[in-house]
Amino acid sequence: MRYLTLFLLLTVTAAEPALVGEWTTGSVSTIQYKDRTTGSYAPPSGNTMTYKFHPDGAYEQSGLMQFSMYNCTSSYYLNMTGRYELAGDMLKLTPSDGTFDSKGNCGGQTGRRPASKVVTEVRVRVNGGEMTMFDREGKQSTYRRR
Repeated sequence: MRYLTLFLLLTVTAAEPALVGEWTTGSVSTIQYKDRTTGSYAPPSGNTMTYKFHPDGAYEQSGLMQFSMYNCTSSYYLNMTGRYELAGDMLKLTPSDGTFDSKGNCGGQTGRRPASKVVTEVRVRVNGGEMTMFDREGKQSTYRRR
């Protein structure tokens, strides 16, 4: 009798339970512009970034940056999906799909285009309800669990 032995090597992304979930950061300007003629207010300036890390190694990233001055507002939206790997404190984000949208009434380009699929590696630290990401230069972004 012949036996066939098959070896299968699987790479499984074991999600760090502390990382799984939704994380967000952002700010909104307290300065708001009012049109003296119409009495209407311009949308506030600000930004937000959200990551959702799923137990199966998938992630979603979404962001908004908006700038307003008087009657001129520019908005930029990012939506990205992909896979993540966590090895020690190094987090690797590999995007697979995404869009970048821009719109405004200031005369700039508006529209939708595919987002850049750049693999990102950051050092990450989770401490309770806070997650801090450090880029290669040591700059940090702190996110709070939602």
